[in-house]
Formats: sequence, C-alpha cells, structure tokens
Amino acid sequence: MLITTFFYLRHKVQINLDLKRYLTPIALFFFSLLTGYGSDLASDYSLVIDAYKNNDYEQTKIIGNEVLDKAKEQQDYYHLTKLYYILGYVSEMTDDFGNAIIYYLEGCRMGLLCEDLSIKPSVISMHKNLETILADYKHFDLAKQFIKDGIELSITYKSEEQVISLTSNLIYILIQEEKYDEVLVTIDSLRSNFELDYNTQIQLKNKEGIAHMNLNNLKDAEACYQFILDNDPSSDSKMYAFALHNLALIELKKEKTNLAINYLNQAITYSLEKKLNFRVFRGRQQLGELYLSNNQLNLALYQFLNAAEIIETSYTNNAETYSIYQWISTTYEQQGNIALALEYKEKYSEKLEEYIAQQKEITELDKKYNIQLLTDRYYDLLAADMEQKETERLAKFGIGGTASFFLIILSIMVYRQRRTKVLLAREINELHLTSEV
Repeated sequence: MLITTFFYLRHKVQINLDLKRYLTPIALFFFSLLTGYGSDLASDYSLVIDAYKNNDYEQTKIIGNEVLDKAKEQQDYYHLTKLYYILGYVSEMTDDFGNAIIYYLEGCRMGLLCEDLSIKPSVISMHKNLETILADYKHFDLAKQFIKDGIELSITYKSEEQVISLTSNLIYILIQEEKYDEVLVTIDSLRSNFELDYNTQIQLKNKEGIAHMNLNNLKDAEACYQFILDNDPSSDSKMYAFALHNLALIELKKEKTNLAINYLNQAITYSLEKKLNFRVFRGRQQLGELYLSNNQLNLALYQFLNAAEIIETSYTNNAETYSIYQWISTTYEQQGNIALALEYKEKYSEKLEEYIAQQKEITELDKKYNIQLLTDRYYDLLAADMEQKETERLAKFGIGGTASFFLIILSIMVYRQRRTKVLLAREINELHLTSEV
C-alpha cells in the first residue's frame, strides 16, 4: 500500500521522466519482495504503460516481463493478455520479430481463455499483427489461418470494422500469392456483405485493378484506376499516385508509349507535390526503363540518377530498390562510359550482397524460432486449455460421467480440426509444388 501510494503521488507531481526511468525498476524490485502481499497487477501494468509512453522500449520489455511473472502466478488472464500484447508490439517495433510472434501467440491464447469480453478487441488486433509478420516471412497459409480466426472472433463479438480490415489484409496476401481470381471473388464478397466507407472503396479499387492487370483484363483495370482519378485525390494521395502509375503500365501493355509517358510524368509531378518519395522513385525508374528501351540514353540516365538520389537521401534502400544501380550501369555502358558503368555495377553488387544477407537472416530467424512449430504448439496448447476449462466448467455445474466425456471430446475436436486442415492444405500444396505434371 505504501509503495502504491508513493507511485500515485509521484505521478501527481510529475517528477522528471528521467527520474521515473530509474525509479521504475527499483519499485518493481520492492514489488517482487512483496509478492502475495497486497499485489495490484493493475498498478504494476500501469508502470509498463508509462515506460512505453516514454518511448523506452527496453524498459518496457524489462518491466513487462517482471510483471508478466506475477500475472502468471496469479493466473490473471486479463493482464496476461495485455502484457503479452504490449511486449509483442514493442518487440515488433524493435525488429525482434521472433519474440514478437511468441508474445502474440501467448497473448492470443490467454485472451481466448479470458472471460472478460473487454479484452477481445486486443485479441483480434494480435491476430492481425501476427498475420502481418507471418505474411512478411512468406508463411502465407499460417497468415491466412490467423486472418480466418480473427474474422471468426470479429463476427462473434460483432466487430464489423475488424472483419473488413482483416478481409482487406487477406486480399493483399492473395495478391502476393498471385491468386488474382480469388482476389476478385473476395472483393466482390466484401462489397456484397458490407457497407464500405469511401477510403476502403478506393483501396479495393486499387487491388481490383492490380488483379485485372495481371489477368490481362486491361479494360476492367483501366476502369478501376479511372474511378480513383475521378474522385477526390486528397482523400488518399497514395492511391491516386498508384492509379496514375498503373494507368501508365496499362498503356504500355497496349503499346501506347506516348500516353504511358504522359501518365508517368503526371504520377511523378503529383508524388513530388505530396512528398511520396517512393512513388517518385518508382515513376522515375519506370520512365528511365522506357527511355532506355527507346535508346534515349540521356533521358534514361537523368531519370535513373534522380531515382538513385531519392533512395540515398530520403528513402531506405532495400531489396525493392537496389536494381536501380544496375540500370545506371547498363546506361553508362551503352554510352561507352566504361569507368562509371563499372562503378555502378560494383555498387549494384554490394546492394545485391546486402539483399542476399537479408534473405539469409530471414531464413535463419525462421529456423531459430521454427515459426511453423510455434504455431502448431499454439493450437495444441489452446486445445488442451479449452479441454481443461470445459472440464472445470462441467465439474462446477455438476455434469459428469458420459455426457462430460463427450463434451470434452467435442471441445478438443473443434480446435484440432483447424490444425488438421492447415496441415492437410500444406501437404497438398507441397505435393502440387513438387509435381512434374
């Protein structure tokens, strides 16, 4: 009680934030000595939130894990869910993706066991964060499983907004998997079942346009992007820039080079105005490639060099952008400037090595944490937890014997069935990938 009062007064007089940072671990030390004596998880959790609000992610992890131990001892599902959520989020923000997955999985499990309905939005959000990380690591089947689980929870707790958001994420994954027919079906389903706000409609038009372009339905794709241009560009400037750029690509497919150049110039001008650096980069790169193919070397070099300057000064260079140095090298080589061609070829090689190292790091992280095994374990533990919870519930109401046995079996089957479907789908996919037919 004395310590709790002290922190309340400290908060009231707003002691310097640096002092708070040093006092927090000391306070937790005293809290740990008093475990079982007047413990207040809500107060402890507020210390974690204070560290997070101070943008001190390291302290958030340290304090969060100490409070987590107390929450485990007390089997407080509510605070366990909250703590796993914030620890997962902080891990994600510090690029500690392996631990982010572990924390989110445990947070989902605790949240599903928690009977406090106010925690359910956090559980749905963790499903969304999990599927995003899993998709980044190309675990598309697992990502889609967590989207499915998140949608089911959202329907159960009547969160239409989350159903729409999760389905939009699913569409993005389907695009990455190049399943464009499924993209169109899913978009139609979303439109048929929900009233969508303006921004969501614009984003769906963009995704629909991508699907039609890749299916070579150029007229339908053009209609999608024209729809975006015909509406207020200030509502979603990125989508407007996307539309201009993709209309250029459509005109290129139709072999209308002048129209394509016109759209690309519009896209670059608009993106510069809106400070959309990556869109400027993409526009200049595409325009440079077009000029190079027409043997307009000076114009091509101008666009490529400007694109390279963008990523070096205002955009993080990564696997998506390193190829610009290869284009510059190729252009110099065609101009007969061998020295500069070799300089940029070397730069390209360095960036390529960085990309390969990045991919290796992702592979090693996957091996270290064995993401597939972690998610399998999650479903197994969840099934076991639900089994125990059902047993306790039935015992509480005095239901025993054969009826109790079959209800428990049914409870396990529901959760194990989900895992079986995922495993079966994966095995079928592996057979498909290795087939020579």
